[in-house]
Amino acid sequence: HNPKLSVIVPVFRVEQYIEKAIGSILQQQYCNYEVIIIDDGSDDDSILLAESLVQKHGNFSFYKKKNRGLASARNMGLKYACGEYVLFLDSDDWFLGDFFGKLDALLTQYQPDILFFNGLKGGLTDLENMRNIQMDSQPMTGIAYIDSCIRNKEWISVVWLGVYRREFLNEYQIRFIEGIIHEDDSFILQCLHFAKQTRYFNEKWYRYRIRAFSIMKSKNAMQDYNGFLSATEISIGILKNHLDSDGMKWLVGRYLFSTIKYLFQLPYKQQVIEKNRMKSFVNTIPNYKKLPYMESIVDILGSENVQPEEAYQLWFEY
Repeated sequence: HNPKLSVIVPVFRVEQYIEKAIGSILQQQYCNYEVIIIDDGSDDDSILLAESLVQKHGNFSFYKKKNRGLASARNMGLKYACGEYVLFLDSDDWFLGDFFGKLDALLTQYQPDILFFNGLKGGLTDLENMRNIQMDSQPMTGIAYIDSCIRNKEWISVVWLGVYRREFLNEYQIRFIEGIIHEDDSFILQCLHFAKQTRYFNEKWYRYRIRAFSIMKSKNAMQDYNGFLSATEISIGILKNHLDSDGMKWLVGRYLFSTIKYLFQLPYKQQVIEKNRMKSFVNTIPNYKKLPYMESIVDILGSENVQPEEAYQLWFEY
Protein backbone atom coordinates (compact mmCIF):
# COMPACT_ATOMS: atom_id res chain seq x y z
CA HIS A 1 0.00 0.00 0.00
CA ASN A 2 1.71 3.17 -1.21
CA PRO A 3 1.25 6.38 0.79
CA LYS A 4 -0.80 9.26 -0.60
CA LEU A 5 1.88 11.89 0.10
CA SER A 6 5.67 11.84 -0.13
CA VAL A 7 7.41 14.71 1.65
CA ILE A 8 10.98 15.31 0.40
CA VAL A 9 13.28 17.12 2.85
CA PRO A 10 16.88 17.89 1.76
CA VAL A 11 19.16 18.53 4.75
CA PHE A 12 22.42 20.48 4.82
CA ARG A 13 23.78 22.36 7.84
CA VAL A 14 20.46 23.22 9.49
CA GLU A 15 20.95 21.90 13.03
CA GLN A 16 19.36 25.01 14.52
CA TYR A 17 16.27 24.73 12.28
CA ILE A 18 15.64 21.03 11.65
CA GLU A 19 13.59 20.44 14.80
CA LYS A 20 11.02 23.04 13.72
CA ALA A 21 10.78 21.54 10.22
CA ILE A 22 10.31 17.96 11.39
CA GLY A 23 8.00 19.00 14.21
CA SER A 24 5.68 20.59 11.65
CA ILE A 25 5.38 17.19 9.93
CA LEU A 26 4.91 15.22 13.14
CA GLN A 27 2.01 17.51 14.21
CA GLN A 28 -0.11 16.22 11.31
CA GLN A 29 -3.06 14.10 12.43
CA TYR A 30 -3.25 12.53 8.97
CA CYS A 31 -1.10 9.40 8.74
CA ASN A 32 -0.95 8.26 5.10
CA TYR A 33 2.34 9.89 4.22
CA GLU A 34 6.05 9.12 4.03
CA VAL A 35 8.99 11.45 4.63
CA ILE A 36 12.20 11.12 2.65
CA ILE A 37 15.10 12.92 4.29
CA ILE A 38 18.14 13.42 2.08
CA ASP A 39 21.41 14.04 3.90
CA ASP A 40 23.21 16.21 1.34
CA GLY A 41 26.63 15.68 2.91
CA SER A 42 25.72 17.69 6.01
CA ASP A 43 28.72 18.02 8.36
CA ASP A 44 26.88 19.21 11.47
CA ASP A 45 24.40 17.46 13.79
CA SER A 46 21.34 18.03 11.59
CA ILE A 47 20.84 14.35 10.74
CA LEU A 48 21.49 13.12 14.29
CA LEU A 49 18.84 15.54 15.52
CA ALA A 50 16.39 14.45 12.82
CA GLU A 51 16.93 10.75 13.58
CA SER A 52 16.38 11.30 17.30
CA LEU A 53 13.10 13.14 16.60
CA VAL A 54 11.59 10.43 14.41
CA GLN A 55 12.98 7.19 15.89
CA LYS A 56 9.46 6.03 16.86
CA HIS A 57 8.03 6.78 13.42
CA GLY A 58 8.40 4.13 10.74
CA ASN A 59 7.37 6.35 7.84
CA PHE A 60 10.63 8.36 7.80
CA SER A 61 13.49 7.21 5.51
CA PHE A 62 17.03 8.59 5.46
CA TYR A 63 19.36 8.61 2.46
CA LYS A 64 22.92 9.94 2.43
CA LYS A 65 24.82 11.43 -0.51
CA LYS A 66 27.79 13.64 -1.28
CA ASN A 67 27.05 17.35 -1.18
CA ARG A 68 25.88 18.34 -4.65
CA GLY A 69 23.22 20.89 -3.81
CA LEU A 70 19.48 21.22 -3.45
CA ALA A 71 18.52 20.10 -6.97
CA SER A 72 20.53 16.88 -6.67
CA ALA A 73 19.07 16.15 -3.21
CA ARG A 74 15.50 16.69 -4.40
CA ASN A 75 16.10 14.47 -7.43
CA MET A 76 17.30 11.71 -5.12
CA GLY A 77 14.13 12.17 -3.08
CA LEU A 78 12.01 11.81 -6.24
CA LYS A 79 13.90 8.61 -7.07
CA TYR A 80 12.85 6.99 -3.78
CA ALA A 81 9.37 8.54 -3.42
CA CYS A 82 6.41 6.13 -3.49
CA GLY A 83 3.52 8.50 -2.80
CA GLU A 84 0.81 9.44 -5.25
CA TYR A 85 1.69 13.11 -4.71
CA VAL A 86 4.97 14.81 -3.78
CA LEU A 87 5.53 17.79 -1.45
CA PHE A 88 8.84 19.57 -0.87
CA LEU A 89 9.94 21.02 2.48
CA ASP A 90 13.23 22.91 2.80
CA SER A 91 14.75 22.02 6.13
CA ASP A 92 15.00 25.59 7.43
CA ASP A 93 11.30 26.18 6.76
CA TRP A 94 8.19 24.52 8.20
CA PHE A 95 4.59 23.61 7.45
CA LEU A 96 1.80 25.69 8.99
CA GLY A 97 -0.97 23.89 10.82
CA ASP A 98 -2.47 20.44 10.54
CA PHE A 99 -3.35 20.44 6.82
CA PHE A 100 -2.36 17.06 5.32
CA GLY A 101 -5.89 15.71 5.81
CA LYS A 102 -7.47 18.67 4.03
CA LEU A 103 -4.89 18.39 1.24
CA ASP A 104 -5.66 14.69 0.81
CA ALA A 105 -9.38 15.48 0.48
CA LEU A 106 -8.70 18.09 -2.24
CA LEU A 107 -6.35 15.77 -4.14
CA THR A 108 -8.84 12.88 -3.96
CA GLN A 109 -11.70 15.10 -5.15
CA TYR A 110 -9.92 16.87 -8.02
CA GLN A 111 -6.91 14.66 -8.91
CA PRO A 112 -4.89 17.55 -10.39
CA ASP A 113 -1.42 17.29 -11.89
CA ILE A 114 -0.42 20.17 -9.60
CA LEU A 115 -2.18 21.86 -6.70
CA PHE A 116 -0.71 25.22 -5.64
CA PHE A 117 -1.25 26.91 -2.27
CA ASN A 118 -0.06 29.95 -0.31
CA GLY A 119 2.39 30.59 2.49
CA LEU A 120 4.02 33.19 4.70
CA LYS A 121 7.55 34.58 4.49
CA GLY A 122 9.77 36.56 6.83
CA GLY A 123 12.22 36.37 9.67
CA LEU A 124 10.90 36.14 13.21
CA THR A 125 8.61 39.14 12.68
CA ASP A 126 7.20 41.21 9.80
CA LEU A 127 5.46 38.31 8.08
CA GLU A 128 4.07 38.72 4.58
CA ASN A 129 1.90 36.55 2.38
CA MET A 130 3.95 34.72 -0.23
CA ARG A 131 1.15 35.34 -2.70
CA ASN A 132 -1.44 38.09 -2.99
CA ILE A 133 -3.05 36.73 -6.12
CA GLN A 134 -6.81 36.73 -6.69
CA MET A 135 -7.47 33.44 -8.46
CA ASP A 136 -10.36 31.05 -8.07
CA SER A 137 -9.91 27.32 -7.57
CA GLN A 138 -11.26 26.30 -10.97
CA PRO A 139 -9.22 23.78 -12.97
CA MET A 140 -6.94 25.21 -15.64
CA THR A 141 -4.08 24.03 -17.80
CA GLY A 142 -0.55 24.98 -16.82
CA ILE A 143 -0.38 27.63 -19.55
CA ALA A 144 -3.73 29.10 -18.46
CA TYR A 145 -2.35 29.20 -14.91
CA ILE A 146 0.67 31.18 -16.14
CA ASP A 147 -1.61 33.60 -18.00
CA SER A 148 -3.76 34.03 -14.88
CA CYS A 149 -0.71 34.73 -12.70
CA ILE A 150 0.67 37.33 -15.10
CA ARG A 151 -2.73 39.02 -15.45
CA ASN A 152 -2.64 39.32 -11.66
CA LYS A 153 0.88 40.79 -11.90
CA GLU A 154 2.39 37.96 -9.90
CA TRP A 155 4.89 35.22 -10.68
CA ILE A 156 6.01 33.00 -7.80
CA SER A 157 8.15 30.06 -8.91
CA VAL A 158 9.01 28.07 -5.80
CA VAL A 159 8.36 24.33 -5.72
CA TRP A 160 7.36 24.21 -2.05
CA LEU A 161 4.11 26.12 -2.69
CA GLY A 162 2.74 23.16 -4.61
CA VAL A 163 2.06 19.44 -4.53
CA TYR A 164 2.79 17.38 -7.65
CA ARG A 165 1.34 14.13 -8.95
CA ARG A 166 4.32 11.78 -9.03
CA GLU A 167 3.22 9.87 -12.14
CA PHE A 168 2.86 13.20 -13.95
CA LEU A 169 6.48 14.09 -13.10
CA ASN A 170 7.66 10.65 -14.23
CA GLU A 171 5.59 10.63 -17.42
CA TYR A 172 7.22 13.85 -18.64
CA GLN A 173 10.59 13.08 -16.99
CA ILE A 174 10.50 16.33 -15.04
CA ARG A 175 13.45 16.70 -12.69
CA PHE A 176 15.55 19.52 -11.25
CA ILE A 177 18.48 20.77 -13.32
CA GLU A 178 21.61 20.25 -11.22
CA GLY A 179 24.55 22.61 -10.85
CA ILE A 180 22.57 25.86 -10.98
CA ILE A 181 20.64 27.99 -8.52
CA HIS A 182 17.11 29.22 -9.19
CA GLU A 183 16.46 25.58 -10.16
CA ASP A 184 12.84 25.99 -9.06
CA ASP A 185 12.11 28.25 -12.04
CA SER A 186 13.10 25.61 -14.59
CA PHE A 187 11.24 22.88 -12.70
CA ILE A 188 8.01 24.91 -12.41
CA LEU A 189 8.15 25.93 -16.08
CA GLN A 190 8.51 22.31 -17.17
CA CYS A 191 5.59 21.31 -14.95
CA LEU A 192 3.32 24.05 -16.26
CA HIS A 193 4.22 23.32 -19.86
CA PHE A 194 2.80 19.80 -19.56
CA ALA A 195 0.12 20.15 -16.85
CA LYS A 196 -3.41 19.46 -18.09
CA GLN A 197 -5.00 20.37 -14.75
CA THR A 198 -3.71 22.74 -12.10
CA ARG A 199 -5.62 24.27 -9.20
CA TYR A 200 -4.85 27.03 -6.73
CA PHE A 201 -6.18 27.22 -3.18
CA ASN A 202 -5.45 30.32 -1.12
CA GLU A 203 -4.49 28.37 2.01
CA LYS A 204 -1.39 29.41 3.98
CA TRP A 205 0.28 26.05 4.55
CA TYR A 206 3.99 26.90 4.25
CA ARG A 207 6.29 29.16 6.27
CA TYR A 208 9.39 30.37 4.41
CA ARG A 209 12.21 31.51 6.68
CA ILE A 210 14.34 34.36 5.35
CA ARG A 211 17.88 34.09 6.69
CA ALA A 212 21.08 35.87 5.74
CA PHE A 213 23.24 32.94 4.62
CA SER A 214 20.80 30.70 2.79
CA ILE A 215 21.67 29.26 -0.65
CA MET A 216 19.52 31.86 -2.40
CA LYS A 217 21.45 34.69 -0.74
CA SER A 218 24.87 33.38 -1.81
CA LYS A 219 26.86 35.41 -4.33
CA ASN A 220 27.85 33.48 -7.44
CA ALA A 221 27.12 35.34 -10.68
CA MET A 222 27.87 32.37 -12.94
CA GLN A 223 25.46 30.10 -11.08
CA ASP A 224 22.83 32.85 -11.10
CA TYR A 225 23.43 33.40 -14.80
CA ASN A 226 23.19 29.69 -15.67
CA GLY A 227 20.04 29.31 -13.57
CA PHE A 228 18.22 32.10 -15.35
CA LEU A 229 19.66 31.07 -18.72
CA SER A 230 18.15 27.61 -18.21
CA ALA A 231 14.76 29.16 -17.35
CA THR A 232 15.05 31.45 -20.39
CA GLU A 233 15.76 28.51 -22.69
CA ILE A 234 12.82 26.52 -21.33
CA SER A 235 10.44 29.51 -21.45
CA ILE A 236 11.38 30.24 -25.09
CA GLY A 237 10.76 26.57 -25.93
CA ILE A 238 7.31 26.74 -24.34
CA LEU A 239 6.46 30.02 -26.07
CA LYS A 240 7.10 28.40 -29.46
CA ASN A 241 4.19 26.06 -28.72
CA HIS A 242 1.96 28.75 -27.18
CA LEU A 243 2.41 31.88 -29.29
CA ASP A 244 -1.01 33.16 -28.20
CA SER A 245 -0.05 33.14 -24.49
CA ASP A 246 0.51 36.68 -23.21
CA GLY A 247 1.77 35.20 -19.95
CA MET A 248 4.51 33.27 -21.74
CA LYS A 249 5.54 36.35 -23.72
CA TRP A 250 5.88 38.22 -20.43
CA LEU A 251 7.85 35.40 -18.80
CA VAL A 252 10.31 35.17 -21.70
CA GLY A 253 11.00 38.87 -21.17
CA ARG A 254 11.37 38.50 -17.43
CA TYR A 255 13.86 35.66 -17.75
CA LEU A 256 15.80 37.40 -20.53
CA PHE A 257 16.24 40.54 -18.40
CA SER A 258 17.11 38.48 -15.30
CA THR A 259 19.73 36.53 -17.28
CA ILE A 260 21.22 39.75 -18.68
CA LYS A 261 21.43 41.24 -15.18
CA TYR A 262 23.85 38.46 -14.19
CA LEU A 263 25.59 38.35 -17.59
CA PHE A 264 27.00 41.83 -16.87
CA GLN A 265 28.40 40.61 -13.55
CA LEU A 266 30.60 38.00 -15.27
CA PRO A 267 34.29 38.57 -16.09
CA TYR A 268 34.64 40.52 -19.33
CA LYS A 269 35.90 37.65 -21.53
CA GLN A 270 33.04 35.47 -20.32
CA GLN A 271 30.60 38.31 -21.02
CA VAL A 272 31.64 38.43 -24.68
CA ILE A 273 31.09 34.67 -25.09
CA GLU A 274 27.76 34.70 -23.28
CA LYS A 275 26.47 37.78 -25.13
CA ASN A 276 26.86 35.90 -28.41
CA ARG A 277 25.06 32.93 -26.89
CA MET A 278 22.22 35.19 -25.73
CA LYS A 279 21.95 36.79 -29.18
CA SER A 280 21.48 33.34 -30.72
CA PHE A 281 18.73 32.66 -28.14
CA VAL A 282 16.93 35.84 -29.08
CA ASN A 283 16.97 34.84 -32.73
CA THR A 284 15.14 31.60 -31.93
CA ILE A 285 12.13 33.45 -30.45
CA PRO A 286 9.25 33.44 -32.96
CA ASN A 287 8.49 36.98 -34.20
CA TYR A 288 10.82 38.32 -31.53
CA LYS A 289 10.84 41.82 -33.03
CA LYS A 290 7.13 42.13 -32.20
CA LEU A 291 7.72 41.70 -28.45
CA PRO A 292 7.73 45.16 -26.81
CA TYR A 293 10.89 44.64 -24.76
CA MET A 294 13.04 43.18 -27.54
CA GLU A 295 14.45 46.44 -28.81
CA SER A 296 15.95 47.08 -25.37
CA ILE A 297 17.28 43.51 -25.15
CA VAL A 298 19.03 43.79 -28.54
CA ASP A 299 20.47 47.21 -27.61
CA ILE A 300 21.80 45.89 -24.29
CA LEU A 301 23.41 42.85 -25.90
CA GLY A 302 25.10 45.12 -28.45
CA SER A 303 26.48 47.51 -25.85
CA GLU A 304 29.84 47.47 -24.12
CA ASN A 305 29.05 49.26 -20.90
CA VAL A 306 25.81 48.49 -19.10
CA GLN A 307 25.42 48.36 -15.34
CA PRO A 308 23.73 45.11 -14.20
CA GLU A 309 21.05 46.89 -12.17
CA GLU A 310 20.47 49.36 -15.01
CA ALA A 311 19.81 46.47 -17.41
CA TYR A 312 17.41 44.78 -15.01
CA GLN A 313 15.63 48.04 -14.18
CA LEU A 314 14.61 48.38 -17.82
CA TRP A 315 12.35 45.38 -17.31
CA PHE A 316 10.06 47.36 -15.04
CA GLU A 317 9.20 49.69 -17.90
CA TYR A 318 7.23 46.87 -19.47
